[in-house]
Amino acid sequence: MRTDIRTGAYFPPMFNFLGGIVAFIGVLLLSPFLWAGLGLLVLSVIMLTTHYRFQVDPVSKTYFDYVWVLGFRKGDRSSLEHAQYFFLNHRRVRQQMNSRVSSSSIVKDEYNGYLRFPGKEPVHVLVDENKTRAADRMQKLASAAGIPYHDGTEGR
Repeated sequence: MRTDIRTGAYFPPMFNFLGGIVAFIGVLLLSPFLWAGLGLLVLSVIMLTTHYRFQVDPVSKTYFDYVWVLGFRKGDRSSLEHAQYFFLNHRRVRQQMNSRVSSSSIVKDEYNGYLRFPGKEPVHVLVDENKTRAADRMQKLASAAGIPYHDGTEGR
């Protein structure tokens, strides 16, 4: 049985807000300009629903890292044959915002999941701000693939 998880949004969060505005304008334009309104609605649906996914198929021993756009999948299918383990890392992210009169800094924790292969760069699987959710999703993939899982965030 294939295990498939959503790993992140394709567009940054500001595009979701923009997609909502485009949808609102599209609805307003439906009556006077049908085709323009429909075009904007389709564009907003694409903006709001396009995302990254990661799929593990234990039967064929493959993984599929892809972008999901309106049900179409674009990505690469690769073998899990020599995969060593899935692991989760912790990273503290700092974002600095400056203006003419002040500056502020935001610090947040980020959890990144990877799939390790010998002699290769690890394959990035997911990113999440919630440790429990990230660990659960990584364990789900690891158990489906029959590959060990290591939590590199112990004590964080």
